[in-house]
Amino acid sequence: MRIIICFLIVLEILCHNFLKDYWEDFSSTWIYIFAGLAIAFLPILINKTDNTTSRTKADLASFRIPIILLMVVAVFHHSKKILSSVNIDYRMADMLPVIDKMSLRYLQGDPVYSIIPEIWGGMQPIYLPAMWIPFSMSHILDIDMRWISIIAILGGCALMILALKKQRLSSLNLVTVGIPIVLIWTMITTYDHTLISISQEGVVIGYYLLLSYALIVRNWWLVGLSIGLCLMSRYSLAPWGLGLGVILLLSKNYKVIKQVSIGALVTSILLIISTGTLPHLNMIFGMPKHYLTSVQADPSKYLSTIEINLGLAKFFSFENLGVLHNMQLWLSISLPLLVFGLYQYHKPKTPFNLYALCALKLSLVVFYNLLIIPYSYLFYTSTFVSIAVLTGYIVVSYDYELKKELAFN
Repeated sequence: MRIIICFLIVLEILCHNFLKDYWEDFSSTWIYIFAGLAIAFLPILINKTDNTTSRTKADLASFRIPIILLMVVAVFHHSKKILSSVNIDYRMADMLPVIDKMSLRYLQGDPVYSIIPEIWGGMQPIYLPAMWIPFSMSHILDIDMRWISIIAILGGCALMILALKKQRLSSLNLVTVGIPIVLIWTMITTYDHTLISISQEGVVIGYYLLLSYALIVRNWWLVGLSIGLCLMSRYSLAPWGLGLGVILLLSKNYKVIKQVSIGALVTSILLIISTGTLPHLNMIFGMPKHYLTSVQADPSKYLSTIEINLGLAKFFSFENLGVLHNMQLWLSISLPLLVFGLYQYHKPKTPFNLYALCALKLSLVVFYNLLIIPYSYLFYTSTFVSIAVLTGYIVVSYDYELKKELAFN
């Protein structure tokens, strides 16, 4: 099963760039969607665990840190060339310039959400606090702000490697997780670098990988903290978080729900209050409706982005983008609740932490593929979570085999 999941992740990664360029855009879109759905459902539908989770005589765990360091060195080497050749310019992409201004204002004690006159003659900042506050470190350290995104993704990948502890770290497991990590970084740094050169999405990826790691290792305090970070960067996680909370309540697992809820609430409240975001929440939450209106008002501005990228928006006319927008809204809300509800009533053999991770992957597949403006760099969050699903499956497979071995002995 882990080989199948690894193959599906490779397909997802290739759909971002390679397959999209050499095949029809329509074909790569459907391959990407079906691969993502398969990654989300296979660990749930096929309860048989792998018998290949063998422990090797060599202590491969000692190789984890050197592997992580090698990854860091390689990524920094290639990223440095990219950042030196691509300037931050709001006329090309205004996300980073806006976030840069917000984080600088925060450090200077100025109103963070005031209009930014230097960008487009007056730009309203709309980002939630966890999206922009990490970039304050770029001003403190006096470095290119894009290193923050790169470090966030590297940290998330390192957590996936560290999750494979000594007992789970066979050579097969190491290679199976390593292949998609190496391939996705190769694509990001040599084929299409928009994720790290013009976007802030690396921070979001870091948060989602932190959440995935917390689920894999069953650290529920960390699950709550990372839920708060995800919600305060992009609130699309809310339906998944609600579904998780409802199932924990129905299962009467009060200790876990206390840890998750306190972690999420404290993190969210601290971020909202300490950054001065509270008075602006209505404006931020109301932006999706205005976003659809602005897109339909100037179709030519977004036509190329829709046609050349992944996602289902290319199958809709501009007049019907509202239908797609409503589909995204209602499916993003209802699907996580439905999937968690099925867990409660059918009690699958899949451990709850892996089930929750698969539900997260499913939520991301739906959310990103139904975007009305599918910028290419946005889809990487879902693909990185696929690597987390693979890691989680390996960990759960080992734990299952170990329990059987202990029971037999």
